[in-house]
Amino acid sequence: SGITRCLFVAEGDGLLLGFSVGAVTGDSAELESVAVREDARRRGAGRALCGAVAEGCRLQGATALELEVRAASAGAMALYGGMGFVPGGRRKGYYREPVDDAVLMRLKLA
Repeated sequence: SGITRCLFVAEGDGLLLGFSVGAVTGDSAELESVAVREDARRRGAGRALCGAVAEGCRLQGATALELEVRAASAGAMALYGGMGFVPGGRRKGYYREPVDDAVLMRLKLA
């Protein structure tokens, strides 16, 4: 079986505010990327984009959505935790420039 990807964008006032990408393989999925313009953060776009990926992956048959996030990214960790993602592991020194650990998080999809 192959990989199915879903891509979502958030727009406002004629501007691209952010995007998110998810990948589904069988019954598992990964939130591959989510990005929001710096001047548009903390207004709900990131949560909406993550929610859209979760729902898109669920509709493709995924039962769980996983992601990796920088351990030092408190804002992202709070966003994911608030959405129900649970930390489940760590990859030491996974990120470069600057070096940081990756926290593995998982969300069960209904």
